[in-house]
Amino acid sequence: MTNSDTRAERRARLEAAGAFRLAGDDVPSVELPTLDPYTPTIPPRVRDAAYIGGLVVSAAVAVTVPTVSAIVPDAAGIAAQIGTAVLSGVGILVSGLGVVYRPGAQR
Repeated sequence: MTNSDTRAERRARLEAAGAFRLAGDDVPSVELPTLDPYTPTIPPRVRDAAYIGGLVVSAAVAVTVPTVSAIVPDAAGIAAQIGTAVLSGVGILVSGLGVVYRPGAQR
């Protein structure tokens, strides 16, 4: 496809149509809405307690399940199931708290 117009001619037509704002043109000011900074609804102490509690529970399960499995091999399956249930519950609670806290969120 060929076009006999030059680049300058196309630009001149676009400028005449108002597609470009030139340096001296009055540009209408646009008022942007101001956003209030997001303040988390979860107090920092609650968040920290949940995160530290999750860490302590995870460490306890990580030590307890292999220990119980080594000492009582018949209970290894049950210990693994209980450990998985506890870690899943703690993970859901702590992750949900992290989502609710959302430190980088905007309203």
